[in-house]
Amino acid sequence: MVGLYPVNISRKLFDVAPLDLLPESLRPADAISKLSPADRVFGWVNQEGKGAYRGQIRIGPVEVPHE
Repeated sequence: MVGLYPVNISRKLFDVAPLDLLPESLRPADAISKLSPADRVFGWVNQEGKGAYRGQIRIGPVEVPHE
């Protein structure tokens, strides 16, 4: 029997990091001036630790109707 098991990190190591395979236009923003429309809607935090942008989407209280 063969089983599939989800993993967060590939078990096989490669010489090139996944980020290095992405073209520059698809990489995460590294400055506020480079934010994508999705970054501006949902928010962004600089992975280097300095800088953030609060997204424009707000979710209010959620109510579940009873049947």
